Amino acid sequence: MEKLKDCPFCGKHNLWTYRGTFAPEEYRHVKCAEDPKEDDGCVSGVSVSTWNKRPIEDALTATIAQKDAEIERLTQENAWLTEKALMTPDELELMEKLKLLYEACMKADLEGELSEYIDGSILDNVSETLKTLEVNDD
Repeated sequence: MEKLKDCPFCGKHNLWTYRGTFAPEEYRHVKCAEDPKEDDGCVSGVSVSTWNKRPIEDALTATIAQKDAEIERLTQENAWLTEKALMTPDELELMEKLKLLYEACMKADLEGELSEYIDGSILDNVSETLKTLEVNDD
């Protein structure tokens, strides 16, 4: 049987399941027995699939995951901007020149004009260095 989520009304897990004598497992029903004011608990019996269906909660969970990813991206970007703010103008200029050189080398490599002069691992190393130095332009 699929794992039951907590009660959507009281948030507790004082649940019990039942089914008719000849009903198959997928027709089990769930009740929360937590609320003493109600004879049937928080909610009368519903199927397990209905009990576990939480569209608003699922949508909020997805939104939270998206926001967490955005926070992580912004945290990394902030770290980069903080580091960049501490760079001297000469270091910033050197980084820009390194990016231009790398782009020119990549273009020459694609056209087959560079491979006989420079080992590809050099471009890979420059690429990795630039990735640590720059923020995505996306």
